[in-house]
Amino acid sequence: ENNCIYEEDDKCLVCKHQYVNDTNGKCAEYSTNDCKYFYDNKCYYPSEGYYNSIYSEEYGKSKSCENSTNCQEFNGTKYDFNCVNNNEFIGNETHECKTISIETNCLEIKDSYCIKTTDKYHIENGNILPSLLK
Repeated sequence: ENNCIYEEDDKCLVCKHQYVNDTNGKCAEYSTNDCKYFYDNKCYYPSEGYYNSIYSEEYGKSKSCENSTNCQEFNGTKYDFNCVNNNEFIGNETHECKTISIETNCLEIKDSYCIKTTDKYHIENGNILPSLLK
């Protein structure tokens, strides 16, 4: 059965609903693991732990949030909102989940955010900053 709506040069450019182009230009049934609703070869409603790529050449494809249950892409940068692991927090300089450690200067986390730092550091507007010694 041909699940292609529009074909050019033996490659499908537009697949029927619930199908997406694979790397060979054929229509393949999309995985419900990463996208709940596909239309016109684009993911419109990603599953938990996935986000829509909208600012890159992979427009409309769902991608894994990796260490986050909820994330979003903005101007080509992925922003994590909730870390999967309880020992991870969102690093404001990188916008992604980081493991709690002395190297990250975070000693305690709550709801994916650092709430206690190592000596000589403090939290200001969610950022971990060096404390000024007087």
